[in-house]
Amino acid sequence: MPLFLMNDLTQALQACRAAIIYIGNLGKELNQPAANMQLTEKIAMIEKHIGQKKIDAVIAGPITDISSLPD
Repeated sequence: MPLFLMNDLTQALQACRAAIIYIGNLGKELNQPAANMQLTEKIAMIEKHIGQKKIDAVIAGPITDISSLPD
């Protein structure tokens, strides 16, 4: 999330017309607060900061719970 504190990155994502793919941490999450968040919480936080639903696809590790994501 700290990267989204940079206005230029947020503005670029808002204006982006290409598909946006969220790539989750494929290894062990070392940041304890992030490790405690569900994938849907992370996506919601990103999209809230961007100000719109922009994530088109997700790449996640094999043990990540994706059951609450839409198809």
